[in-house]
Amino acid sequence: MTEAEIKLNFSKNLSALRKSRKLTQAELAEKLNYSDKSVSKWERGDVLPDIVTFSLIAEYFGISVDELVSGDKPREVAKRGKRWLIALLSAVSVMFLATIGALFYSSFQSFDYLWLFYLYALPVVSIVMIVFSSIWFGARATEISISALVWTLGVSIYLSVLEFASKNLWFVFVLCGVFQVLILIWFAIVEKARREKSSENIVEEIKEE
Repeated sequence: MTEAEIKLNFSKNLSALRKSRKLTQAELAEKLNYSDKSVSKWERGDVLPDIVTFSLIAEYFGISVDELVSGDKPREVAKRGKRWLIALLSAVSVMFLATIGALFYSSFQSFDYLWLFYLYALPVVSIVMIVFSSIWFGARATEISISALVWTLGVSIYLSVLEFASKNLWFVFVLCGVFQVLILIWFAIVEKARREKSSENIVEEIKEE
């Protein structure tokens, strides 16, 4: 495949994928941390992005780089609503397994500790949401999911020790608060780096012009 063919296929596919998401060039540029001029050049077939940006675009649309430059029409990407449904069903499945475990336990033991199955299921649900968020839903959703994991773990530890050892480990929530601050700082640093990268890309484009 020649460079001219790659440019043509890429420009056609990028335009089709952007329109399938009902995005303007400016909106897509914002999501990719580039200027709308870059997206316009790509869709006109004037230039090709670097390999890192190729991978970023392919990842955003849920396709491979090969599909992005192929002469064939790219496969349809999963709808955002469908992704949320998959994530929700996965979380519900964890709670369902907790219910099965509780019912199995209750057939041999008393009902006193059945609530612990649901308590311990909450951190697992948070881990599931971290996985889906990091793949599909972006930094903000990932930040919320990680925060949920920290606090559900904290609550699980606190209530377990209180129930079985009758000790009030109140400082667990202090530790959760410290971890929460660290999470906020980390994602603030990541967001700052993203914005700086976006600014650098725009400056480079201006220099090239």
